[in-house]
Amino acid sequence: MQRQKPVMTPAILAAITFLIYVACIFGGIYQATLWSQVGYLWDHGWTIANWQSPLSDDPADQLRANSVRPAAHRLRYFLTYPLFWLGSQLGISADRLFTSLAPLLSATTIWSVARVIVVRSGRPLTCTSLLAILPLAGIYFAMDGRMMLAFCGFAILLCAHLAPLRTAPYWVALGSAAALFLTSVSSGTFYSAFTALVVLSFGTTIRAQTMLARLHGLIPLLFILLLYHSDLSSTLEKTLAYYGGGLSGLAGMVGHGFGAYFLNLEMTPIMLSALILGMVSCVTIACWLLRRGHETSLSLVLFTSIAMGVFGYSALSLALIPACTLAGIEITRRQPTKGAK
Repeated sequence: MQRQKPVMTPAILAAITFLIYVACIFGGIYQATLWSQVGYLWDHGWTIANWQSPLSDDPADQLRANSVRPAAHRLRYFLTYPLFWLGSQLGISADRLFTSLAPLLSATTIWSVARVIVVRSGRPLTCTSLLAILPLAGIYFAMDGRMMLAFCGFAILLCAHLAPLRTAPYWVALGSAAALFLTSVSSGTFYSAFTALVVLSFGTTIRAQTMLARLHGLIPLLFILLLYHSDLSSTLEKTLAYYGGGLSGLAGMVGHGFGAYFLNLEMTPIMLSALILGMVSCVTIACWLLRRGHETSLSLVLFTSIAMGVFGYSALSLALIPACTLAGIEITRRQPTKGAK
């Protein structure tokens, strides 16, 4: 039996995405902007060399700096610092330089998702497979600047663990480090990516047949903990402090995402019913995927990404990556073959 010929490879699909974004930028249809937190740090002369120093001696400015908490924003500022620096040297706005990166970010995201679909399904992409990828490309076009980086990082994380170009653990660890660096643009996306990393690492470890293979599965997680342990703790501390600290801070974090519906005492019966129905649907779908025995790790990543939405809608939006990937794998696996009866 001869399989249906692929209409395109992940590389071709990524190239098409890249060209579409370039055309939209030159046509004035699309423009990306950096977010205010990193702009504030740049305007106050915060550099990589003095990131532990106060921004200003002005008490009023210090009050503003406390809400920004520079140390907790270190990763996201380091991520965007080259754009600010290069823009100042060339006399070009950082937003304009960031916009020029949009085609590369979008193409990398689509390529990573498409590669996972091809590798995990064992089948080439076809026209029907694109039904799972095109919605992601459309949503990606409507995102703000920092979520583009977060989506790209989350897609790279899945690709590094589920469809790596090289299976050596240190390559997976480097891919994971780059992925978390990109997702550091938001506290919610940073922790959502870290949670996904834990799931993927332990999934590899559990499936391993030998002790050496189990240790290899934990190398990426141990590397990330060694590299980002201070950022993980400072980000959590910053977020709790921003919402009041302690239990009140935790309640404030919950209120930042769809967990706010649990704290809303004036919730109508219709809203409560819709919330319960949505939660039951998500749990049902996750259990169905787990029972099928296919892509258990990816299904758990989807479930944990949805759960992280309690703390923020930006973290919840990352669930689109594993959702589209799972849908693409299932659709591609069901592709008919020529000559099949």
